[in-house]
Formats: sequence, structure tokens, C-alpha cells
Amino acid sequence: MGQLTFVGRMLGVTELYFSPDGSQLLLMPEAVSAEDRVVQIVDLETGEEVLTLNGVTQGTFTPDGSRVLAGEWLVGDRVSLWDLETGVEVARHYIGGELQRVHFRPDGALYAMGGFDGIATIYDAETGVEVMQLSGHEDILWRAHFSPDGTKLATSSADSTVRIWDLGPSYELLTLEPFPEEREVDVNTIAFNQDGTMLAAGNQTYVGGDSGTIWIWDPQTGERILELAGHDNSINRLAFSPDGSRLASTSADMTAKVWDTVTGELLQTMTGHEKSLLSLAYSPDGSTIATTGEDYMAIVWDATTGEILEQMPTTDWAISIAYSPDGALLAIGGIFEGPITIYDLINGEMVQQFENGDYAEELFFSADGERLIVGGTLGSVKVWDLATAEPIQEFRAHQNRTWGYAISPDEKMIASGSTNNLVRLWDLQSGERLLTLEGHTGAVTDIEFSPDDRQLVTASFDGTVRFWVLSPEELVSLAESRLTRDLTEAECRQFLHLDGCPDSP
Repeated sequence: MGQLTFVGRMLGVTELYFSPDGSQLLLMPEAVSAEDRVVQIVDLETGEEVLTLNGVTQGTFTPDGSRVLAGEWLVGDRVSLWDLETGVEVARHYIGGELQRVHFRPDGALYAMGGFDGIATIYDAETGVEVMQLSGHEDILWRAHFSPDGTKLATSSADSTVRIWDLGPSYELLTLEPFPEEREVDVNTIAFNQDGTMLAAGNQTYVGGDSGTIWIWDPQTGERILELAGHDNSINRLAFSPDGSRLASTSADMTAKVWDTVTGELLQTMTGHEKSLLSLAYSPDGSTIATTGEDYMAIVWDATTGEILEQMPTTDWAISIAYSPDGALLAIGGIFEGPITIYDLINGEMVQQFENGDYAEELFFSADGERLIVGGTLGSVKVWDLATAEPIQEFRAHQNRTWGYAISPDEKMIASGSTNNLVRLWDLQSGERLLTLEGHTGAVTDIEFSPDDRQLVTASFDGTVRFWVLSPEELVSLAESRLTRDLTEAECRQFLHLDGCPDSP
């Protein structure tokens, strides 16, 4: 076995790197003083020095092996690119702090480094312009490494965490913390009014908490409009009346309540369930409200008087309920092995039952009333033909426990959220996955499309409500607002699919 030994001016080599083609070795010494900081690049075939850099803190090869990026000892925010063939410094630029471990993106266009402030910073390798910063670590950031395809960055920190950052286009527009004054509060449910001008959020309480709170927000500005307090336990579901003048809520306190969305006044408290209420729905004309609970019962109420109009026993906990578009039918789904049941509200009779094969977390009638879309607790999505009681579409959205589902207003997409903290969008006709949204740090509990189909809003046990951009126009606008530099002509062609960059306004 052959062996080469190198002797230089270094006290001891603490780090060393092979060049990408394996022909050279970069040696970095132990640091004692500025004079000791000498980076050597050695040819492995001849044993000769290719380049010696004095007074540098660190060096690393570019992915093609033609250059070395090195930081200087005395000027901690200066880095230089050196050409290994000529030994000439070809670029010098300044970074936002002392040089830490550097890692290039595989194409060599960008490099990332960590900092003592816990922030990972990504720079353009040629110009030194800062492209983006990724903050979230709570202590020194030790390493930052690009994935092989360059779409993700992994960072490790003294805060004992490793984070994976998606460097693709960010779809997140706004993050709200609906209950920041309260500790250990999860956002349990959300609901839009029909024109998208109000968003309601309800909390889940824990041991030590004795009340459920509802906030109504302006989804455009993030401004709180109303606080609705009156439930004595977790808020399990919310629904606006069709005209938006009222908001109905169900709670683990065994009641349903109706609120005035202008004044915040409590208009009705409906009692009749004997255990926690789980779901509710307003009828299309707003005249009735249907609720389900852990007491194996579904109830239809007069929305104005709070009078019980109909009681329908269920075979298990009924956790989902939906009116048909004409209000004539009511579908009820359970959490255990019970079937999905459909009642004719005009005649007061059960007209259909079928086994779904997965607990029915959410139910949605199609706009024509001919199909029922079922989002399963175990992650399945099924579309049922109601005339034949046969499934015409089926796919698995998640392998994990799944709580939240929503259908886009045009019925082309279904969104799903899971205990794995992910949100996924699917083409409802083909079952093709369209998009995965990452950002929540807790289970996703509820999902709503905005009425105009342009945004998706998600609630989570991490205590936040997040707004995600879906329309291409808003996504481009959002991306432009987050740029820290102008795109190059090549980037405009690649990312915007234009022949060149548009003129700046």
C-alpha cells in the first residue's frame, strides 16, 4: 500500500478535505495565533504544494475542484475565491459575520454557512451577495449542508436540534398565533365565512384550563375583530351561517352556541347532548344547525330559537356531518366501525347506509349532490356515487392519523392534514398529489380553503394558524417580495419562464 507524508509549517492538522476528483488535499491547521493559520493544498501524486494561503480561518473546495473558498483570520467577515491553476484571487467579498463551516450547493452557484447567532446564511458564490437567511436555531449553528439535489439545507446546532429547510418556493404568506396570551393552547378548529372576510379560530384546553375561547380575525390584515368567550371547555368545531351574520360553535362542555358576528353577542345556547359535541353544520338556507356528539346522537336544531327539531341515533361517536346542497339530506359519519348514514330530513327517514372502511373524519357533498367525498381518520380519501353506493375514487393521503380535510370551492382539489405535521393537496379526480406544505411543528387539526380558491389556511397543535398562497400570481408576488437581490437573466428564464427579466418598476 502506497503512502505519502506531508510536512509543513502547521502545528497540527485539525481538518482536511479531498478535492472532488481526489487529486488534491486541503489541510487546515490547529489555531494558536494568526501566524499559525496556514491552509495548504497539496497535489497527492507529486506531494507538492499547489497553493498556500496564510492567515485564513477555513477553506473548502468548490464542487468542480477548480477553486478554493477561504476566510481570513484578521478580517473575520472577508472571504476570497482562489483559482487553483493560477493561484490568483479571483473574487473577494464580505459576509455578515465570522466565517464558519462552509458548504457549497452541488452546482457551485451558492454556498451556506452557519453563525454564532444560530442563523444559516446562503450567499452567491461569484458575487458574495446574500441570497437568504434561515433563522430558527436557538444557539450556535455548527454545520450547514445542501442536499444532493440542492433543494434542501440541513443545519445542526448547539441547541441540540437538526433542522431541514426546504429551499424551493415558499407558499406560506402569513402565520398567526390566535391565543398568544394563553399558555399551552392548541388551535383546534377554524372556519371562513362565505365571502372570506372573516376567519374564526377556536382553542383546545388542557388540564388547568377551564374555558374555550373563539377569536374572529380579518384574514387580510391579521387583525383580531372579536373575542367570543362563554364555553367551559375545548372548542371542537365552528361554522358560519350562510350570510355570515352568525357563528355556531360546539364544545366539549356538551353545548352548542350561536354568536352574532357583528356585536359578539351570545344569541343561543343549545343543550340536549349528554356528552362532548364533536361536529356541526349550518343548513344551506341557514334555518337549521346539525350537531353530533360522543353520546351516539345527531340533533337538528332550529337556528333561531334553539329548539330541537330532529334526533337521530348513531351507532358510534358521530364525528362528521354534512348537509346536501339542497338541504334535504344529512350525512353522518363515525369514528369507529359504524357505517356512513344518510337521512332524508323532509320525511325524517334513513335512506342510505354504506361501509366506508375508514373512520369518517370529514364529509363533503358535491355541488350537484350526486357524490359524497369522505376524508378518513386513517388517511384515506374516497369519493362515493350516491346512486349506486359505490366508490368511484380512492387514494391514501397520509399514513398517519389525519384530522383535517377541505375541498376547494371548484371541487378540483382536496387538502389533508396529519399528525406528521404535513399538509398535502391532491387532484380529486386523478388522486395525484399536487403539493406538500411543510412548516407546522405540531399535528394539523383543521384546514380551510379561502372562498376564492387562492389560499389555504391550516390550524395546528403548534398553536398557529398559517396562510398558504395557492394562486400562481400571488406566489410570484410573494417570491418577489422575499428576494434580497435581483434575479439574473438566466434565473428569470429558469424560474419565471421568461425570455429575460422584466423591467424594474
